[in-house]
Amino acid sequence: DFEIVKSYIFNHYRETRFGFISNRVNSFSIELKDAVLFNKDYPNLEAYAVVAYKNFSEQLIEVENRFFKFNRRGFRSLTEALVWIKDSLS
Repeated sequence: DFEIVKSYIFNHYRETRFGFISNRVNSFSIELKDAVLFNKDYPNLEAYAVVAYKNFSEQLIEVENRFFKFNRRGFRSLTEALVWIKDSLS
């Protein structure tokens, strides 16, 4: 549930910069209307990595990226995403 994750992020990070990895093992996309809420609710989100394993998922990420204000990028492996998140936060 999004509210549980939102509560965890707020309680754990508060004002601290943080990164987020979405590991999309199954193909899906986010609700684009939620991008506005995401931008508002997480001003300290420094980097958002999306790991996609299918070409179609990569195309969805490109569309989704247009609706977010923070640094967001797609990857083919979890390892690459983790390295990028760490670099973005250093």
